[in-house]
Amino acid sequence: RSSISKKLKCMIDNLIMSVYQTLEQAQGIFEKRLIDYGAYWRVMRVDSIVKYLFTKAIRIRIMSDRDQKVNTVRDHIENDFLTIINYSVVGIIQNRLENWRPGDAHMSVDEAMDNYLKVISKFNNYFISLDPYYVEEIGKLSTSDMAKLLIQKTERLERFYTENKEESKVLIFGAFLEIIAWASIAHTTYKATQ
Repeated sequence: RSSISKKLKCMIDNLIMSVYQTLEQAQGIFEKRLIDYGAYWRVMRVDSIVKYLFTKAIRIRIMSDRDQKVNTVRDHIENDFLTIINYSVVGIIQNRLENWRPGDAHMSVDEAMDNYLKVISKFNNYFISLDPYYVEEIGKLSTSDMAKLLIQKTERLERFYTENKEESKVLIFGAFLEIIAWASIAHTTYKATQ
C-alpha cells in the first residue's frame, strides 16, 4: 500500500511541477505580447473577458473532437489553454481596477507585469491549498471533458458578475483562480498526451 501511495505522490508532484512550467510559458507569452502591443486589454470590461474565455473553451471543445494528429489542431488547443490562463489573470486585474475612466486605460509594461505577477503569486497560494488527489483526478479528464468543465466555470463566473458586481468581487476572483487552475492542468495533461 505504501508503494502505491508513493507512486501516486510522485505522479501528483510531477503534475504540479508541470503546471508551474505551463504558468511560466503563459507568462512568457503575456510578457512578449505586452512588450509588442502594450496593455491593450485595459479597454476590456470583465464581462467581455468572461465571454472571450467562454468562446475559447467552446473552441477547445469543438477542436478536441477533431483529429488530434493534425498539428494545427494540437497547436491551437495548447495555445487556447494558455490564452485562457492569461485572460483569466487579466480578468482578475480588470476586476480589481474596474472603476477606470477612458483616460485611465493606459498601463505601463512594468505596471502590467507587476499586476500579473501579483495575481500569479495569489494563484500559487490558491493552487497549493488544493487537495492534491483532487488535482490528480482533474488531470485524468479528457480534453473534451476539461473544456466542458471550463465552459461551466465561465458560465458560473458570468452569473457572479451579472448578479451583483460589488458583492461578487471575491467570488469573481475565486472563479478566475479556478479557471487558471483547470486550464493549467488541462494544458499540462494535453501536452503530455501528444
